[in-house]
Amino acid sequence: MPILIEERDNYLILATGSHADLSKLIKLKRDHGKWTGPVRIIRNDARLITDDDYYGRMAIKPIDADERRQARFVLDSLNEGLTSATTIAQHLGLLPRHVQDLMSKYKLRRSHWQAQRDNQILDADTASELASKVNKPAYLIRNAARSGQYVNGFKIYRFYEMRSKV
Repeated sequence: MPILIEERDNYLILATGSHADLSKLIKLKRDHGKWTGPVRIIRNDARLITDDDYYGRMAIKPIDADERRQARFVLDSLNEGLTSATTIAQHLGLLPRHVQDLMSKYKLRRSHWQAQRDNQILDADTASELASKVNKPAYLIRNAARSGQYVNGFKIYRFYEMRSKV
């Protein structure tokens, strides 16, 4: 099977042949010092990308900019004291699911877990971490935080810290 080699944009492109044959040829040519620049192995039907196309894909798209603007509005609403996705969605005129997606994508809230018993206070960043300190499963910690129950004599709390900017 013939191996075609052509040069485009200062890159040597190997376009035909099995991957194993082409890899052997590249190694052989590099060892002898014939090819010092970068070499790519591509399929025959592959579409080559110019530098302008590559950098164009990296540019911020208008959709992303609009989403970031919405995330800033959600963060402002959180800082104003609105706490649930439903109330923020009503305030901003967005869907509650979209608000939840923005909050998780941009990490607008960070939860903090705490267990209190008498004078003893246990702090953790995750429910699993607190569960290991209390010696109970994490799902019990999450349920207790929602319903105000006790786990192993500890009252479980979940706090939210807001980010300062998006």
